[in-house]
Amino acid sequence: ELGRWQQREKAWGLDRMAFLQERFPVILVLLAKAVPPVGLLRQLTWVDLRGSEAEGGRLSSFDESVRLNRLAQAILGQSEASPQGQRAVHSPFRGLNYFREEDADLFCGREAYSERLWTLVQRQRLIAVTGASGCGKSSLVRAGLVPRLRRPRPEGDVWEILTLVPTKDPLRALAEAFQPLLEPGTDNAEDREVQINKRVNRLKSGELRLHNLIRVALEKQPGTSRLLLFVDQWEELYTLCESAADRHSVIRQILDEVRNPATTLTVIFAIRWDFYSHVLNDRPLLDAVADSRLELGPMNRDEFRQVIETPAARCGLQFERRLVERILKDAEKAPGCLPLLEFLLDRLWQLSLRESTVSNASYTSLGELEGSLASYADEQFRGLTTAEQAACAALFRRLVHAGETVDKDTRRRAELESLSPGEVSVAKKLIEARLLVVGGASMVAGQDGGQTVEVAHEELLRCWQALKDCVEQHRRFLRWRRELDAQIEEFQKSGSLLSGRRLRESRQFYPSRRSELELRETDLLRRSFARRLQWWLIGVSLLCLLCLLCLGVEYSRAMNKVQTLLATPPDRVQEKLDELAPYRWLARWRLAHEMTDGKTDQDRLHATLAMARFFPDRTVLHSVQRLWQVYDGENDWQKLAVQQLYVGLGPISFCHGALDVAEGGDTTLVTEFLVQAAAEASPSRVASELAEILRQEQDPQQQAYLQYLRCLLLGACLAGDAAVTDEILSELSSLYQTASDAGVHAAARWALRQHGKTLAELDADTATSTEAKPIPEKNWYVTAPVTSEQGEASGAAAAPGLTLIRIPSVPGFVLGAVAGAGKDKDPGDEDPTTWVEADRKRVSEFWMSDREVSREQFQTVCPEWLQETSEIAATDRRHPAREVNWYDALLFCNRLSAKHGLPQYYEFDEGQYDWAAGELKDGAKFPSIPNPAGGSYRLPTEREWEYACRALSAVDYSFGSSTDALDLFARWNNKAEPLACGSLRPNRWGLSDMHGNVYEWCWDRYDATDKEAAGTGRVLRGGAFDFSYPDLLRCAFRNYFSPDNRNLYFGFRISRTK
Repeated sequence: ELGRWQQREKAWGLDRMAFLQERFPVILVLLAKAVPPVGLLRQLTWVDLRGSEAEGGRLSSFDESVRLNRLAQAILGQSEASPQGQRAVHSPFRGLNYFREEDADLFCGREAYSERLWTLVQRQRLIAVTGASGCGKSSLVRAGLVPRLRRPRPEGDVWEILTLVPTKDPLRALAEAFQPLLEPGTDNAEDREVQINKRVNRLKSGELRLHNLIRVALEKQPGTSRLLLFVDQWEELYTLCESAADRHSVIRQILDEVRNPATTLTVIFAIRWDFYSHVLNDRPLLDAVADSRLELGPMNRDEFRQVIETPAARCGLQFERRLVERILKDAEKAPGCLPLLEFLLDRLWQLSLRESTVSNASYTSLGELEGSLASYADEQFRGLTTAEQAACAALFRRLVHAGETVDKDTRRRAELESLSPGEVSVAKKLIEARLLVVGGASMVAGQDGGQTVEVAHEELLRCWQALKDCVEQHRRFLRWRRELDAQIEEFQKSGSLLSGRRLRESRQFYPSRRSELELRETDLLRRSFARRLQWWLIGVSLLCLLCLLCLGVEYSRAMNKVQTLLATPPDRVQEKLDELAPYRWLARWRLAHEMTDGKTDQDRLHATLAMARFFPDRTVLHSVQRLWQVYDGENDWQKLAVQQLYVGLGPISFCHGALDVAEGGDTTLVTEFLVQAAAEASPSRVASELAEILRQEQDPQQQAYLQYLRCLLLGACLAGDAAVTDEILSELSSLYQTASDAGVHAAARWALRQHGKTLAELDADTATSTEAKPIPEKNWYVTAPVTSEQGEASGAAAAPGLTLIRIPSVPGFVLGAVAGAGKDKDPGDEDPTTWVEADRKRVSEFWMSDREVSREQFQTVCPEWLQETSEIAATDRRHPAREVNWYDALLFCNRLSAKHGLPQYYEFDEGQYDWAAGELKDGAKFPSIPNPAGGSYRLPTEREWEYACRALSAVDYSFGSSTDALDLFARWNNKAEPLACGSLRPNRWGLSDMHGNVYEWCWDRYDATDKEAAGTGRVLRGGAFDFSYPDLLRCAFRNYFSPDNRNLYFGFRISRTK
């Protein structure tokens, strides 16, 4: 790169050459090892005085004479330009490197952002440039802004540009950045290092401030009126800097300076989007860039085209037909691919040295855009020997800063002198291959001190799978080593050794990673281990003595506490249990003895309560009447506790307690009551006991709940059970037809099916000849039979009507996943905060069918639809309609509404729908709802579906939180096919098959936006018969598919507004 004064001279010379009338030649001379910017070669007369690599960069005497003669001719104006053929050997593309100031002529596609940044610089003193990794933040400042600042202007500001990268010591990086301006005549490296160290110490102590550095720098740079400080990779302040004090000092000094109205400093910092949260958490910094943040977005197609074609045209690079369009198509798929694109174009340019035109075959051979970098890296890696490959892996472990996940990995610098000989050898090869670059904080700041090596661009960390696998394999080690480096610095300052978690992790890594550690790291670890051993021996000795001294005293206290507990009045037992808690282990034997062999009933009772609290087991739980309140369905001993309580309390007392708990939204114990009762020889006995309680119950809601449970218990009785008499079956039939509570109606229906009633018989019991109307005193009704398009005159049999359940509106009920529940819960998907406040607090009353729409009902209304899968077509027509997409469901609702004299709910032109393909025709309008308040048949919204599924349950399932009961309420676990509609136990509101039979379509878009568009994903709720994960059957679980998807797991149920 050109130095700062060469940059000024270049800018001044080019400006004078372009704008002044007098002849002013500017001649570029290429010396040994120069890598010239192609943009300058196009603008200037230039002479190449570089020799061949074989001769160490020296010219032969003949070449030297010829080229010096050419230089003389150019100076005298006798040669206007160098041969154009020589310019083609210089690539116009930067590969993985950022664009430099001298590459401005080739920096394309970001003109609009360059202009916006220039405008911000004119009126702001602190500017944040944010964007994804690889979007060109550094290049925008270096090649898009800096050349414009350098350009001379009459009576304008003269800018000096400083660039720094924070590294792990940002104050040192700041001092090194200012060093060339403060001591421009210092050439000795040792003297320069001494001066930098002094300034760093003064900066850390607060004696020296950024304002002082600026003032002295401007005094020593006559003619300079403004300073631009560009802080590249600002995120290193958070990822590499371990000292919060140093980080805070740099940020606050910058803020203090830019707030000064008289300041001559402008600061621009570039930070990746994924680290911008650190800025958001720093309120002063966030306020300072509130009006001066430039968000660098992804390139569009035209900008990508400029990046490809403009530099190519300037160097004569030609592309085969349609190749540019292929590259553009691939680039649009990955908007943050600018480094990859530059790398690919550079490699294509290298191929163009052998071919007149870059072909599509060459592009394919390089792995196209996405695979070009990884393919090239793999090629270089395969070219290494086995030993070199091992050294390469070790080298990259030094060069990667491992984050929590792959997308948080960043590059890390390593000093060349710290590498092993094998790593140095590999590093040189990779530098030559341009996968690594030599640089470091000192070089960035304009110094030529100790060299560092780093990954050429972080895009390599994301694209090279071999490197990603290596990092992932050693992620814990890399993170530990990073913390160890920080501890070494602390040890050098204060002598602090490792302790706590860091020491434990060190003991894990040290035996297997000893060979990879440096001497200073090994020294710190050995000192820490030695101190740990010393303290451990001292601690063990003291602990043994203390135990011997205290054991007798504590045991005596424990026995006194037990004696006090046994003698205490019943109203003070809880207080004495709290006092006994610290001594419970010493008192266990005595409590167990008193529980079984106590002298009095009070002794045994109080000891039992203590054992139930401290040591619950089989012996204790049978006497603890209220332990069921802590049951959560997860721990085996708590399941045993329920069994013991069921036996000890009796079914009816247990049932009443379970119903009390269910009022809090957790029906786990109610379901457990059904499980325990069904496990008896005859559940009908418990059902008969419930019948006696029903006659005494005065609360209508409690009475309905008990009747619902009784029906489910009768259904659980084995077929042919003598206790299930004809009288009981007749009672169930009556409840099915006349019960006002929908849950009781549905439970009776399920019980009748278990005892031989067919679906046809059950439907005939509630069938009507005309459309039924909702009855205020009943929570359910059955619609008129579903007839075909030709009506009864066709002779076709009508399908049974649909049973609709009234879903009540209960305010204050929260939708969404239960906090901490569900292993597959996605917080951004199921989190209840995603519902608007009004939706969370109240769901308006509506009606919903008690089961899915059957194949018989669907084919009767929609004869155009044919079952595609023959195995499904052969099943009972009472099974749910499957292979139905979202559009099919909408048309079914519209047609059913029309049959029952209701207006169609959806605005959906059937003529624009292709039944065979299951998709809208070209140009068709997407379905919409003209009148959401209409009372016609429709799909439920997803909040209505979840609300109805829960039936006021506040846990994972409508039946509680225990997955052991899933088989009672869901068809799942890799079953071959679903059950007939309504075959499963209903929830408390009378809805069957909600947790698993077939997926059910809802109206809503999955992303919950208002804008409707064809092809967007529509919500599916409920589980399917082939699911094997309980979490996928939860009330809150959401899924989506395209509305034209006819999957054999997809069905639906209908609803209508009150």
